[in-house]
Amino acid sequence: MSHFQFSQQAKSKLPDFFHSLPNCDVLIIVEDSWQGCDLFYQTVLKRVLADADISFEVQSAGGKRAVLSRLNRSIPREFYLIDGDFDELLSSSLLSSPFLYRLDRYDIESFLMEEDAICEIAVEQEPSRSIDDYVKCFGVNKWIAEVVESSSRLLACEALLADLKLKSDFKSVERFNLSEKCVPCQHSIQQYVEGIKNSQTAISMENFERRLGDFIDRMDEADGGRSRWVSGKKILIPLLLHLYRLHGCKNLYPKSLYYRLAKLCKFRDLISLRQRMLALGFASGHRMSDPV
Repeated sequence: MSHFQFSQQAKSKLPDFFHSLPNCDVLIIVEDSWQGCDLFYQTVLKRVLADADISFEVQSAGGKRAVLSRLNRSIPREFYLIDGDFDELLSSSLLSSPFLYRLDRYDIESFLMEEDAICEIAVEQEPSRSIDDYVKCFGVNKWIAEVVESSSRLLACEALLADLKLKSDFKSVERFNLSEKCVPCQHSIQQYVEGIKNSQTAISMENFERRLGDFIDRMDEADGGRSRWVSGKKILIPLLLHLYRLHGCKNLYPKSLYYRLAKLCKFRDLISLRQRMLALGFASGHRMSDPV
């Protein structure tokens, strides 16, 4: 009996062929790669695209570069979603495509910081208090503003390191001392930034300090101000977990909190993402060649 075999060249094209035929209206490609991120994104996007009559699946590309590389291949019925990071602050040029959507915040997790959702989870964890009590004691919007203010030099330093193509070892805000209000200590952040300024050799310390100030000014000038550049994953969610514990809400963990917040958030700030996908006609079951 003879067996059919693909040539090596044909085998190399099989992934593209099958990806070009998603079993849905659109395959949404994201850059995150942590275990379970596809389910998290599906939860977010179901809220964003509610009543939009668009069926979709989510697939991780394993990084922003991988997403952009995939975009270059022009695979039908795919849509590409990437974090904002510091791209706009650094004037980073990206491929221009209606099928590429860059978030206008640092990362997707920063969109989870909705007061109602945060307080509703607190009630679920500790039902002896009302949601109004948690709204009052958390003061979410004021708290976020304090976090942003105290973290400004850290944000500017991270942006400058990215601009200088220098590696950052910042993984989580928990490396800094926290106040009793769960706000990172400015003095602790200042020491961290000073250490980087003194150890790096790319530019002079005077130039480093000057450029930090320039980045803070540019963050202020952008739509959304400094809060636009705060990472939900590295800063806001870790601090929120401390805030929960401070008020008696225990046994909460980052990834599970992502899902729970995603199920409750309204994501009004992602309306432009919804509008883009509707304008591209994905609901009709085919990818348009040009945007509406």
